[in-house]
Amino acid sequence: MTRAFLIVPLATAGLIASSSSAALTMRIEALGFVPPATVEITTSSFAAEHKKAKTTPDSVVALPVTMAIGDSIQRIHVVASGFGSVRVTLLDPQAPGDSLVSVGRNITLARKQNEPFRRVWTVQPLLP
Repeated sequence: MTRAFLIVPLATAGLIASSSSAALTMRIEALGFVPPATVEITTSSFAAEHKKAKTTPDSVVALPVTMAIGDSIQRIHVVASGFGSVRVTLLDPQAPGDSLVSVGRNITLARKQNEPFRRVWTVQPLLP
């Protein structure tokens, strides 16, 4: 079975960087018996965090999806629609064995400048 995914940009394309300047790769996969229909991904850069601007989702994607995360991104927020949950994996191509894996329905990853991402918020899956 072949799965297709659709990426619909809802905000400026500069927040999720192209692969030429990407430092990390993020993969999002559906988990469980009831996979989410879509996932909303919101990112913010170091400059946007200081302004405390209201954020709107950057992309709404179908799963599974792999995307590049640029060096300027400070915060990643992933929200699964419906009752399903997702696994978010951040891979660093410079250190392949060093990855961050988060599982849940509402996941926020953040980092300080020149530091790796860490998990700051996770809402676990709903139980049947």
